[in-house]
Amino acid sequence: MPYRTDKLSHAFRQEISAILQRELRDKVLGLPTIIEVKVSNDLSLARIYVSVFGSPELQRESLAKLTEQGGFIRKLLGRRLRLRKIPELRFVFDDTIGHGDRMMQIFAEIGKETSDEAQPSDRETQTSEPDAAQAPEPES
Repeated sequence: MPYRTDKLSHAFRQEISAILQRELRDKVLGLPTIIEVKVSNDLSLARIYVSVFGSPELQRESLAKLTEQGGFIRKLLGRRLRLRKIPELRFVFDDTIGHGDRMMQIFAEIGKETSDEAQPSDRETQTSEPDAAQAPEPES
């Protein structure tokens, strides 16, 4: 990504996050978080990747509200960033956090299964040791 679009992506992310916290906090449901902003090289389009904490229904509603408020957000961005052209804003749901949670659950299940399989062999060694300790010592 060229330097200018990278810099604009960062600025858009900061400003849109601030707009969501201050101006639109009552109008957007859930807790939307701007994960990433990708701006096209010709500045005609900005894809805003959003994660929303909550049920899938709440996530869909929040994304619909953000899309509905896109024109207002674009107008506020134009005032704050003073660019000649503000790109069209497209909000995209980003489920990487949900995928990460699911992966952690799978890893936890695998860890539990491997520890359950290792425990019977530990029990066998523990049961054989007390027998050895109970055996009388040979007298010399």
